[in-house]
Amino acid sequence: MSSLTVTGLTKAYTAGVPVLDGVDLHVPSGSFTALLGPSGCGKTTLLRLIAGFDDPDAGTVVVGDRLVAGGGRSVSARRRGVGFVPQEGGLFPHLTVAGNISFGLPRRQRREGSRVRELLGLVGLDAALADRSPHQLSGGQQQRVALARALAPAPSLVLLDEPFSSLDATLREETRLAVSAALDAIGATAVLVTHDQAEALSMADQVAVLRQGRLVQLTDPRTLYRSPQDLDVATFVGEAVVLDADVRSGTAHCALGAVPVDGRHPDGRARVLLRPEQLRLSDPAAAPEAVVARIEGVDFFGHDARVRLILANAGTVSARLVGADLPATGEQVAVTVRGSAQAFPPATTGELPHPVLSA
Repeated sequence: MSSLTVTGLTKAYTAGVPVLDGVDLHVPSGSFTALLGPSGCGKTTLLRLIAGFDDPDAGTVVVGDRLVAGGGRSVSARRRGVGFVPQEGGLFPHLTVAGNISFGLPRRQRREGSRVRELLGLVGLDAALADRSPHQLSGGQQQRVALARALAPAPSLVLLDEPFSSLDATLREETRLAVSAALDAIGATAVLVTHDQAEALSMADQVAVLRQGRLVQLTDPRTLYRSPQDLDVATFVGEAVVLDADVRSGTAHCALGAVPVDGRHPDGRARVLLRPEQLRLSDPAAAPEAVVARIEGVDFFGHDARVRLILANAGTVSARLVGADLPATGEQVAVTVRGSAQAFPPATTGELPHPVLSA
């Protein structure tokens, strides 16, 4: 497998309106990178430029040590050594599973069938499925066959364009695990386009967050969640509690009391970021000095729950609790904060008021 290096990549479909604006991205050999961002941020365009389905207006794409786009050079998609898994699988309906997987293989390998059996095992499918038609498979099985087809020619790089978006929750998780295991087994270099934060954080070695055609942060999932570049990134990659605060000597004084701040932040007005799982609820009688809030509602998810809290003079925030012994709507609770907050510059005129609950 090969590394991927994108430098200064720019693309506009309408004059003066860039979809991508000078994107730099490096994907180390054998690693898994997720491209994460809202609809219209340029994720799929970036993937298409890497694959060779479109040409950039400026910038370069290098796979391994081979320049495949830019600098007056454009290698066709089929000669780039890149495997591509589209959103809906894109299987040929008139071919069997074996026919789909072996479509791009040399004739000898197609006749032998050993490569097909090997790939079916790699993606966690029974070899008995080889003679079935795509319509006889579940959605998750179709996506695994699409991955097997992409891996069949042993590509230098594998690109996945939101391959799990059409699957239901249980099947999506099962397929995601199977795909991750298959890519890891061969040490593949892979790039995944997704708008699903949980998908990006759980699968990738590094996450590239795009916003309005620009790469705003590239880091490992834990750092992205715990130390986002700015509040827009913070509220996009997970639920966030954002409060106006006054920072003094490393402590933020806000609607949840005095909270220590990560890193250095100048004294003065700020906005602080907490994650809902940092909020702890208890009986007000047992914590007389804690901030008191009223339960606005509880959203139960089984494994855990979101508890919506009304703070005096500060609106609604949320806490994440395990799904047992939950408070009741209307109940008064004491709220304390575990750990520290991140501080960001204060709101400017025209920005949304805070606190903000981002789902």
